[in-house]
Amino acid sequence: MMSTEAFREAFRTWLREARDAPAEDASYDALVTWQAELHHGNWLGLDWPEEYGGQSLSPMHQLIVYQELIAAEVALPVNTVGIDVAGPTLMRFGTAEQKKEHIGAILSAREIWCQGFSEPDAGSDLASLRTSGVVDGDELVINGQKIWTSHANRAHWCLLLVRTGASQPKQRGITMVMVSLTTPGITIRPIRQINGESEFSEVFYDEARVPMSNVLGPVGEGWRVAATTLSAERGRHAIMRHARLDRHFEELLLALRQQPGGAGALTPAQLARLGRLRAMLIALGSTVSLAAVRLARDEEPIGWESSDKILLTETEQELYAIALDLLGPLRLAGLGSTRQLAASLWSGRYLTSRAYSIAGGTHQIQHNLVGEKLLGLPRK
Repeated sequence: MMSTEAFREAFRTWLREARDAPAEDASYDALVTWQAELHHGNWLGLDWPEEYGGQSLSPMHQLIVYQELIAAEVALPVNTVGIDVAGPTLMRFGTAEQKKEHIGAILSAREIWCQGFSEPDAGSDLASLRTSGVVDGDELVINGQKIWTSHANRAHWCLLLVRTGASQPKQRGITMVMVSLTTPGITIRPIRQINGESEFSEVFYDEARVPMSNVLGPVGEGWRVAATTLSAERGRHAIMRHARLDRHFEELLLALRQQPGGAGALTPAQLARLGRLRAMLIALGSTVSLAAVRLARDEEPIGWESSDKILLTETEQELYAIALDLLGPLRLAGLGSTRQLAASLWSGRYLTSRAYSIAGGTHQIQHNLVGEKLLGLPRK
């Protein structure tokens, strides 16, 4: 296997020679084309088995690609839910037919994926979801509502959790199903967010009929499938987001040096706060490396992914809060409207970071999981 140092240099060389590599704010079509180019160059799904279009390398190799893309201010793959969540779940639980149909299309961005888990009354307590899936012959008839579905307005497919066993205990009656978002009976409504974007949507299912062949894993065992999905999401997203945070920390230091008086104008308390933030980033780097090892070993989730998510979220929010305090973009952007506020780069990052203590499982739930799974504490 190529060493990580040689791999990094090989990707840097390829990236320098790549034509029209887009920035993160490029058009959506340009981002889709860019992911297809990354896939064609064999730079995606690096830790996936070769039989699924991967390279049988390690998650650290994929981290290197993300680090170099961010360092070069080039866009990351647009189909993150597909690569980090749908793909790994399909590889573990999908049938041969399901894998053949979808996995290659995920890496090339021919299929964009989202996941339909949270509901208006089932966010942190996901097991209380009520969207129903009733078996009717060889079809599953779906009714209900999902919310906070990232990229649903762009996606072609959704990993959807539905309740197929209404009389069973909450976690026993849940099924995972792959749903084409062109299915009749599905309505997608984007949600305007505080940062001015519409990444999330609410999705309504009204007598939407899905083939039973689209069920992923055994009927009624969707909770076990979802545990793998959430573990993959937290581990792989942490790898990508850590690379971005390291880059943004360097941007913050550069911006502080360019302020009147430079870094010398900072108070001892401000310097100490920056030092603590740097320590958090170093600790996060260690946890990300360990997460990559667990992913490479295909370990079952046992709680570390929840601990990692807590540190990731707290580091992210602290970084952007410090940036606001030291650079003052709130004053620069003005307080007249949300749109003005989000116009500032650091303000937009700060506003986005506030959602991360809810997205993918709230802070409170993650602390409970750490207590139960890692510390062996009783549930009550």
